[in-house]
Amino acid sequence: MVKNIYYRKTNFPNREFSKIFQKEVFQTLRTYQFEYSHLVEQLELTYETGIEELNQVIQDFPENKNKQQLLKFSHDFYNNRGELANKYHKISSLLPSKLTTIFDSYFEYQRQIIENEDKVEKLVHQQYLNEKQLIMAGLSKHPNFVKNTKMIDQTLYQKIKKLLKTDVEKHNKKQRQMDVFLYNYYTRIATKTSPLGLLGTTGVYGREPFDLKKNIVMSVNSSIILKLFDRIYLNPNYQPNLTFKLNETLIHKDGKYYITVFNDVAGKSLYRNRQELVTLSENESLNGILTLFKGQKVLTGRTLLKYLSQNSQEEYLPKLLENSILLPAEQINIVGKQSISKALLEKLKEVSSELFSDEIAILEKAVALENEVFSWTAYDQLTEEIHNIVQTYGIEGFNKSTYVSIDAVTSQNGTYLEEQAKVVKENQRIIEDLSKFISIFDISTRSKYLAYEMLKTNYEGEFIPQNTREISKFLRDLAATLFQRDGYWMESFGYLGTSYDHQIDNQLLKLKKSIVQQLLVQDLEDGSDLLISHELLKDSTTQLENLVGQTHKSRGYFLQVSPENKIVFNHIYKGYGVYRRRFNHYLPTEMEPYGLDGELVDIPMTFGFNANIRESTDKTLHLPLGDLTLTSPKQLTWLDLGFRLSTGSKEIEVFEKTTGNIVYPHFLGSLITVALPSLVAVFNSITLNDSIYFDFGELLLRQKLEESSQEKVVLPRLCFENTTLILSRKKWYLTCKALHAILDKDSSMGRKWLEVVDYFEQEGLPLSFFIKDFFESYDQDSELLKTKPLYINFESFLSFKAFAGLLKKKDKILIEETLPECINTETDTIIELIVETDD
Repeated sequence: MVKNIYYRKTNFPNREFSKIFQKEVFQTLRTYQFEYSHLVEQLELTYETGIEELNQVIQDFPENKNKQQLLKFSHDFYNNRGELANKYHKISSLLPSKLTTIFDSYFEYQRQIIENEDKVEKLVHQQYLNEKQLIMAGLSKHPNFVKNTKMIDQTLYQKIKKLLKTDVEKHNKKQRQMDVFLYNYYTRIATKTSPLGLLGTTGVYGREPFDLKKNIVMSVNSSIILKLFDRIYLNPNYQPNLTFKLNETLIHKDGKYYITVFNDVAGKSLYRNRQELVTLSENESLNGILTLFKGQKVLTGRTLLKYLSQNSQEEYLPKLLENSILLPAEQINIVGKQSISKALLEKLKEVSSELFSDEIAILEKAVALENEVFSWTAYDQLTEEIHNIVQTYGIEGFNKSTYVSIDAVTSQNGTYLEEQAKVVKENQRIIEDLSKFISIFDISTRSKYLAYEMLKTNYEGEFIPQNTREISKFLRDLAATLFQRDGYWMESFGYLGTSYDHQIDNQLLKLKKSIVQQLLVQDLEDGSDLLISHELLKDSTTQLENLVGQTHKSRGYFLQVSPENKIVFNHIYKGYGVYRRRFNHYLPTEMEPYGLDGELVDIPMTFGFNANIRESTDKTLHLPLGDLTLTSPKQLTWLDLGFRLSTGSKEIEVFEKTTGNIVYPHFLGSLITVALPSLVAVFNSITLNDSIYFDFGELLLRQKLEESSQEKVVLPRLCFENTTLILSRKKWYLTCKALHAILDKDSSMGRKWLEVVDYFEQEGLPLSFFIKDFFESYDQDSELLKTKPLYINFESFLSFKAFAGLLKKKDKILIEETLPECINTETDTIIELIVETDD
């Protein structure tokens, strides 16, 4: 069943964006191009005829000085050398009238071609200026979109501001070099429901009317706040008044200490999302510290420093913190809908208002600015306050554009939303079927099976930890089982392998490839849609159930509804409120049940990513590491959990030891599993499900390319159960050799534009499309290097210029049909629904 419908929409007026695509001018240029092609064709025919006839005349001409002149002209004409028209006039009197007619026609065609080129160049240049002026006017009319570039790069904002104040005909070379950026940015704000700042707005459908205190919410980068908290703990002046706890993962073996830690990744802004093992040799100071903690969960810094001072080892305390042997006992706790800045402010006041007076003063300014009604002035002031923090405390890895995040939310629902939601609800049975089908390609299906086999083989089907050493070892064993670098993980990005070590992997692979082949057999290359029929669905899901039993099916579908009431899928992510939780920090709270047979238990970490500051669950799992910033009424620890085999599926059941009740501990933030520390990723891999990080059409395309290599491969739309639900848009994959040949010509950009359009029409390619990154085979950077799809429409010269710039770096390109259309839309915004289903 459809549980929730959220939506996000663009904020830039579509009618404004659509102005730059001027069909009339484009058609005029196409007419000129048709005339040009005809003239060139006639010129070439006349050239061939002229050469042939001239050679015949020369052959019959008597040997004299005039014949030599004709021979010289013939060579010059053949090689297109020198001022041919002048040379022709000097010898024309020697030629018969039939031949002079031919040459007169030739030079007339040349003149008309030059005239045509001149008309094209003037019109293209005028169109270039018009388009640029329209973009500048559109941005000037809607200054929020200019100021929003501060969130990309602060210096970029200054450049654009200056550019908009300069007459378009007076743009200098550097400003003209921004043409492609201008088009790309304009396209992004108009065609993509981007969550960046004010570019897009998020709302919820189907709620009772509600009021929002604010529609635009600013918040400080949570990673900066967490790193500031770390700096406070490392400050020797503050340490006596702070409290510390021992890292529970610490193990002593063979004279060494082994500690699991969460660390930052160098150069990345996320907070402690990489798991590592630290090894320290046994020493007197460390042994003494551990002795102090016997029977004590928490010690004050004063107690620790007093012990260390006996051997003048006070500087050892920061080292223990840096190596995560000791951890802050104090936690930043986000209560209700407060910001993380406010949470740190309250924590410092709780510990000592006097001691932390400097930090409190800074944070009070920041919180006051966060609470203001949004303005770009307040944004700039907040950015400067955070810049002072970053500079003062030496916090690295950030630039000004990342200091502050902005979320735009709304309580308003338009009539268009009602109509689109109705279409979704009318198709919810098919969407439920899709949720079953997706499980075949979900990487977690494999992970849960392997975990099941590991528990069955190594732990006789049940594991109930008695201490931290036991649970730590069990989770390490699980991680070693699940996170093998055997290539299977490529399948989560749409790269099917050939064979694997585990039988279940090969069985799942066989099922996936069978589905792919059954779909490709339907491709008769006549443009007909491919269809995942109900029969194919039933057969494949029955096979899956025979292999692994029941699967978890709550999904978050990112989709669009076309004016023809077709449902077009953009992304398929896990459900369970993962998307909507971040916005429920501002919007009404949801009811938790998802049709699960147990309780959903969030792992309440944020990893310094503001999108992970979310509505958590009533009960949470507190692991011994990580920023446990989200609060809940009830907390479990890892020692409260037991693990047993499920009776309904090939997966592990996690349960509470005290009650035996099933729980589903899961990080419900928006980071992908591969970006999580393995201690957290283990729980995400054995419970619930995972997201699908690929386009099903691209999966089919790779298989098609394996079978045959062509200069152009067409992949039809892929539909699910009927042609109303489109799982993948039509695609064209083509080599760029012919396009490069056009772009490498010594001709104007205007002429190249028109020749590329001719090529696209000759090849049966669309003149408007999205160009996407696509990798035929996988390497470790394949997904990381992907850029957002870019809308190209050849009715715009700037769009062509952006296309030409992209083409320089590519040997092949993947283009995708525009569905729904994104110019001249019925509504003045692009709307994407986020449809969440039950389990």
